Amino acid sequence: MVVQHAELVEVLRDLVKDRVAVPVAEDAELVSLGLDSLSVIELMMAVEDRFGARIPVEGIGADDLRDLRSLAAYALRHIN
Repeated sequence: MVVQHAELVEVLRDLVKDRVAVPVAEDAELVSLGLDSLSVIELMMAVEDRFGARIPVEGIGADDLRDLRSLAAYALRHIN
């Protein structure tokens, strides 16, 4: 299964919307949404379940945690 970046951003946006009570733009800083490292791990686990892939959270760097697009790009490198 080939996953597109835009599709993964939408999946992450929906997952984040379930956790926060504010509108979620794809360029919103994850920290400003109140997401912490545990939240990111939970998001990656949900993405793993959705796409049947293993996404190593120990490899996530600060640049990967800026916003939904960067987090999606990190996940996509491990899905496709």
